[in-house]
Amino acid sequence: MPDALKITARPDGTLVTIEYSGHVTAELLRAHVIEADALAAKAKPGFTFLTDLTGLERMEVDCAPILSQMMVRLSSFGVGRIVRVIPDPKKDIGLGILSIFHLKSGVPVNTVATRAEAARLIR
Repeated sequence: MPDALKITARPDGTLVTIEYSGHVTAELLRAHVIEADALAAKAKPGFTFLTDLTGLERMEVDCAPILSQMMVRLSSFGVGRIVRVIPDPKKDIGLGILSIFHLKSGVPVNTVATRAEAARLIR
């Protein structure tokens, strides 16, 4: 599986999605931060941010500070809900812990095993 990040947004501004696949490095993540910021900045206040780790094989530890910064920016853009697809709990990259320190309190965070479960939450 190629190393990649795919960032998309619904045209109505209610959902921003980031999908990780392969081996994600800090360099790769840094290269997509501006794209993620641009889409989140255009989203409606209260939007949902979906993180999908289905295709993730490995993420380097030096990605943690970048992920932390992304969470702070998501809060500043008015994220209303975080939904995470983590099919293999061993591949959880510490997002839960980072969220405690870097998301505004009161932003609900849901973790599910499949994209179908995420879709039911998002609707």
